[in-house]
Amino acid sequence: MISILKESFFPFATSKECKVFFRNVALMSCILINVNIVRIIKDSYVTTMLGAETISFCKLLGELPFSILFFFIYSKLSNMMNTEKLCRYTMLTFLVTLTLLPFLFFQFNDYVTLSEQNKNVICETYPYLKWIVVTFGNWPYVLYFILGEVWPIIAYSVLFWQFMNKFNNPSDSAKHYISYNLYGQTSLLLSGIIVNFFVSKQTYLSILVEMFLFPVNENDQKVKVLSTVVLMLGLFSIILHTICENYYRSLTYSFEKKTCKSVKDKFHLTVKESIKLLSQSQQVRNIVFIIFGYGFTVTLMHLTWLSALQHKYPSPIEFMQFQAYLNYWTGILTIIVAIFGKKIVKTFGLTFAARITPLVTLVPGAVFYFACSLFNYSLSLKIISYATLIGSVQYVLVRASKYVLFDSTKERLYTFIENEELKTKGKVLADVLGFKMGKAMGSLALSIPLIISPSQNYITIAPFTGIALVIVCYFWLKAVAQSTRQ
Repeated sequence: MISILKESFFPFATSKECKVFFRNVALMSCILINVNIVRIIKDSYVTTMLGAETISFCKLLGELPFSILFFFIYSKLSNMMNTEKLCRYTMLTFLVTLTLLPFLFFQFNDYVTLSEQNKNVICETYPYLKWIVVTFGNWPYVLYFILGEVWPIIAYSVLFWQFMNKFNNPSDSAKHYISYNLYGQTSLLLSGIIVNFFVSKQTYLSILVEMFLFPVNENDQKVKVLSTVVLMLGLFSIILHTICENYYRSLTYSFEKKTCKSVKDKFHLTVKESIKLLSQSQQVRNIVFIIFGYGFTVTLMHLTWLSALQHKYPSPIEFMQFQAYLNYWTGILTIIVAIFGKKIVKTFGLTFAARITPLVTLVPGAVFYFACSLFNYSLSLKIISYATLIGSVQYVLVRASKYVLFDSTKERLYTFIENEELKTKGKVLADVLGFKMGKAMGSLALSIPLIISPSQNYITIAPFTGIALVIVCYFWLKAVAQSTRQ
């Protein structure tokens, strides 16, 4: 047991490795606290102010086009500037926008969006467009949600993990990646504590917000306080990323020279050439579907679960507190899984570890959808309460396994790709388009029944979405087997 703890918490042999390791841990933790606070804000506001059923339309009609546009712009800019510098500029742009929306538009939402009377008139005239009108009639919340959905990809997957993959070879990734998650995922605990602290108490930051930003109500005050925290954490992440990059470049790694040379010599393909190159790699296609499977299934489960929760927590503050509570317990479970994560990979292999996330998605998810289907026939409040509980447990299990095993095993799959051009642009394609396409297709599976029959909700269509979850999990497991075999 002691050897397992030592290997998990201190996976380094020299003081130089120690410095590098803990610098990366600090960067990862800071990014994840920021990402989790943004996630809590966006889910709380859209679910309670617009309704959980609008989220699928946000993802399908907003998030997917934005992700495609982002990929093409990012690919163009990646041929014009240093990768790390591009990531920092992108992150700064997102930070400014995520701060301005709550500060300016949330407070004046009634003045910059359609009135309730106009929405009702449009919905009565065009009943099949009901959910689209309700969704985009409140565009400030929708825009924040779209940016908040892409934000983890920019800050965590691209900024942090692309940075790690550039300066780590396969042996280093096997040694350190799960341990990074062990330390980094304490951010779930910290983000839950931070949100509860600023939402439930009157702090000095709350007083400053009242003095200078003039909030109109308690909800407005709390979201401005949390947005200020997001901005400060984001700026600190950018500074820390610059420090880590300079420190890495000051070290003499043999693989760094190879990486830098490869990127410099081969990083000038057009968008069309990049997509052609990516289409020739079976490994990248497998990774894309693995990420697609996660995005699709988590969308189905999460939105159906939110549909049940919104009746229990009707205000943004109550919803934020519940989300913070879940983050707290997810953090505890994540740390436990991370302690034994490296031992799991070593003992049972990469394939077994990569299968854990789809399995914990499939088994509790199937039970959850079965309970929702029973509720449609019996209308028993006891059954829907059990379904909500199962959904909460599944939410914690999937996020814990995702942050430790899914992320680390996925990143190890990239290190087996020798072509640096393929590895860099393949990661952007898989992480951004693969994940967002999966979430968009999950949203489509939820949206089509609501468009055909506007009176339906996510609970009443559970039997159909449950079948879709089982099918995608099967192909997800198949892609894992193929990618780890290479």
